[in-house]
Amino acid sequence: MIRVLHVINSFGRGGSETQLLQILKEYDRTQFHIEASTIGSEPGLLAHAARELGSEILSCPKSPNLFSFSRRVAREIHEKQYHIVHAHFDAWSGPILRGAAQAGVPVRIAHLRSSGAQGMGVANTRLARIGRNIVVRLGRHWIERYATHVLGVSGAALDARWPGWQSNPQRFMVWTAGVDCRYFSPGNTHSSIHKIPHPNPLPKGEGASGFGGVPDVRPITNQSAGFDTVSSPNIVCVGNFFLRSKRQDLALRIFSLVRKSVPSARLVFVGHGTYEKDCRELAEELGVAGFVDFVGLRDRREVLNLLRAATVFLSCSESEGLPNVLLEAQAVGVPVVASDIPANREALAPDFHDYLFRHDRLESACAYVLRFLTDPELRTRLGRIGRRHVQTHYDSTRCLARLETLYKTLVQDFMNTVASTTTVPTK
Repeated sequence: MIRVLHVINSFGRGGSETQLLQILKEYDRTQFHIEASTIGSEPGLLAHAARELGSEILSCPKSPNLFSFSRRVAREIHEKQYHIVHAHFDAWSGPILRGAAQAGVPVRIAHLRSSGAQGMGVANTRLARIGRNIVVRLGRHWIERYATHVLGVSGAALDARWPGWQSNPQRFMVWTAGVDCRYFSPGNTHSSIHKIPHPNPLPKGEGASGFGGVPDVRPITNQSAGFDTVSSPNIVCVGNFFLRSKRQDLALRIFSLVRKSVPSARLVFVGHGTYEKDCRELAEELGVAGFVDFVGLRDRREVLNLLRAATVFLSCSESEGLPNVLLEAQAVGVPVVASDIPANREALAPDFHDYLFRHDRLESACAYVLRFLTDPELRTRLGRIGRRHVQTHYDSTRCLARLETLYKTLVQDFMNTVASTTTVPTK
């Protein structure tokens, strides 16, 4: 039985967290025992889901003192006898894997998930910048020293950190958890969208439940929130508002150009964060606020319904590791218009590469969106191509099988190395 520990920040609703839940749900329990550890201040909203899947969740909150933090990691896992520690971070993998090495864990994996600048979301203060730089420099130094293997969710993520990674395929590899294509599949968009809770609940006493109780599930119609697929083409954009690199501001500017040709179009933002306020103000400034829906943070089922209701998916990110939401959109059969960055090219079917735009060419992005909005045959054809692409390259069942094979190979290689270096006493 191979014992594995996955380390994440917390069980929130991000890509790595939901993918880890997928692993915990489907891994081969006859050959592996997988547990999780969080280094954030709280286990996260979805921690209960991991526990329900039978996983123990350790907690080892990170701290600015990286030496002390790595020692706490070592103490936390010393008695667990893990064969593998798999850390889903860039620089923070350093102290985690240093602690794993001190605890005697033989296989130590750093899993890079972004091609952007480390610490983009950190407050822009002098103290924050100093702290970020310390974590980045020391953390990456420790990855170089203590990580036995480095995975990237994409080639783009590895290119950004280790440009020469392809010359050492024994240590550097590309792997991502992919998408559950059985779950993310085309569906009846008209019926599914009306199951989404309304983004602007009724006042208390008029059918809403306030905090707690039964959530408000009034149908979303063209009159109430504006994305009834029967009468309004919907442009959907999914991403948090904490990182300005997601560039929802560009999505608004593109949308303002689109509405000149298709005034019935609506833009739907899924996600929340501090940057949302600025985007709401920009929508007012551009004169499109009445046609833009900020629906906030949504659960997995609601995101699926919104994707099924979409006419086109729009992404304007400046950097990504591997944008899981582009995989989900393709799996559902939604055509994609996206910024021309390496990770997007890697995630999208080649047929969608003609619909990638530069950040300084918003008119091109507008033209691509309009092409999908006005050509249903094109939407259908590329939607099918996108789904086949994800089924072939990013289906989660196949991806998990590759990870399990990798785990077994790495542990067996370690055992072979130990056996070959062990001196057998002679009589």
